[in-house]
Amino acid sequence: MRRDTRSLYGGLIAGAVLLLGALAPIGCGSDSSSSSPGGGGSGATGGSGATGGFGNTSGTGGGNADAGPQCPGATLCNGACVQTNYDPANCGSCGNACATGEVCSSGTCGLTCTGGSTQCGTTCTNTDVDPANCGACGTACATGEVCSAGTCASQCLGGTTDCGGKCVDTALDPANCGACGTACATGEVCSNGTCGLACSGGTSKCGTACVDTNTDPANCGACGTACATGEVCSAGTCGLSCVGGTTKCGTACVDTNTDPANCGACGTACATGEVCSGGTCGIVCAGGTTKCGTVCVDTSTDPANCGTCGTACATGEVCSGGTCGLSCSGGTTNCSGQCVNLQTDVANCGQCAKPCATGQACVAGACELTCGGGTTKCGTACVVLDNDPNNCGACGTVCAAGNYCAAGVCKAACSNPTPTVLFTEDFSSNGAGWTLGTDWGIGNATASSGQNHFNPDPATDHSPSGNGVAGVVIGGNAPTAQHGFYYLTSPIINAAGATSLQLSFWRWLNSDYTPFMQNNVQVFDGTNWVTVWQSGPSPGIQDNQWTQLTYDISAYANANLRVRFGYRIGNAGVYTVSSWNLDDVTVTKVTCN
Repeated sequence: MRRDTRSLYGGLIAGAVLLLGALAPIGCGSDSSSSSPGGGGSGATGGSGATGGFGNTSGTGGGNADAGPQCPGATLCNGACVQTNYDPANCGSCGNACATGEVCSSGTCGLTCTGGSTQCGTTCTNTDVDPANCGACGTACATGEVCSAGTCASQCLGGTTDCGGKCVDTALDPANCGACGTACATGEVCSNGTCGLACSGGTSKCGTACVDTNTDPANCGACGTACATGEVCSAGTCGLSCVGGTTKCGTACVDTNTDPANCGACGTACATGEVCSGGTCGIVCAGGTTKCGTVCVDTSTDPANCGTCGTACATGEVCSGGTCGLSCSGGTTNCSGQCVNLQTDVANCGQCAKPCATGQACVAGACELTCGGGTTKCGTACVVLDNDPNNCGACGTVCAAGNYCAAGVCKAACSNPTPTVLFTEDFSSNGAGWTLGTDWGIGNATASSGQNHFNPDPATDHSPSGNGVAGVVIGGNAPTAQHGFYYLTSPIINAAGATSLQLSFWRWLNSDYTPFMQNNVQVFDGTNWVTVWQSGPSPGIQDNQWTQLTYDISAYANANLRVRFGYRIGNAGVYTVSSWNLDDVTVTKVTCN
């Protein structure tokens, strides 16, 4: 089960707002109402403010210098609003300056930036939203552009709002709470678009922001616990990888099924007015979820939208059956303010904060291996029931000594079998004349990188000699644009008269699941292409070693036999994966004497 990431993304944006403040002291109000220090502001009807004071937009008498400036989400230091979390001149508190060579990160001076921020010059910032360092240090957005999801654009994406040239989450930003320019008073926080003294909707008050301590790298597990550079916060613990059904996108663990900033894949941001549902951007929510603002949520369990959009549960309450309360109902358990089923929740499997690893499912409260790619879980292994002699047709069905498994049935072996290899290919070259479809190639095995899911391409092939493989973008990842099947097709193989025919190959395949991506293996029976294997639904295919697969293709023997391997992209929200690698393909007939 993938969880909604409303509080996650909002927490990151709230943190981003704090980070941006380190670039320069921020104003203390909107352009239409704030005044500069020194000269004092004008009252609405009164005279000038006291010298050195700040104007008060309520403006009675003479500007009310005694009230002082309001610094929503910031701290007043020597007449200026600053972010003590990231200001090297006021790090953690006013006047606490970092030494030469140090940066201020999460309110502490040090040599590196933490909490998901990036060091640009002498400042820690969030390159997802900083227009001066958008996507990377030094990449500045042009005049009129904003920085959204690490990309300069004309509008804010991923469920954020353009407030004065910055992309913010108005549900959590104390300077723009509920709407641009609506600032919370000193001591208040912004929670679900409303200023108040406490955080609601399952978030925690850390400093001046409401955050999700399960996923916030600046407050991981508890306020002030910042993850080190390169680490992410997953299930309230800093680490190098994400768990509990989330995906590592930059410095955050997100649910690409629902996150409008990373919809279907990292960096795929939904446009203004769109939501992310099932990993696809659109204007409506699917799967029984409800559109609340810019996200799709389950109003029966979401503490930020309990029963209806905008109905947030108070601190200490949970949302169960669409009603806020102190306890969970329906056999669910309160885990960090959310009612979950410990029997099936991959983020809380068997007990709260016990996440399953990538590729595992939570079954009856225990993390278990899940099998894909036409394989079945038997014990602790994924096997092919069609040809496994120890699990022939069903787990635990063992073929007798001397027998073999074909098409899920144990068959008597020949007393004197004579195998004849009709075709073999180690891909040391393309001398045999394979037809290479789009993205397919033959070349040296090369380890890949850059995938956001599963495993990379192998560095070496399977053959004992040489290093040749066939694959999709060898040493790289499959393109994510939607398309039909692209095939690697063998030359003609004369299998006329064969009564027992087997196709065997070694595979290293990493693939997303349907409907996002699908793979197949087909043979030509002389008239039509026949599918002998195809991949299916979640969790996808995650090969991390060379795996041999064998199929009985006796029924398709003919003089013009051909074999082909294919893949297609069914949805642009597909994961970035390394895809196909093939080696040592053989077609063998067996004659009984």
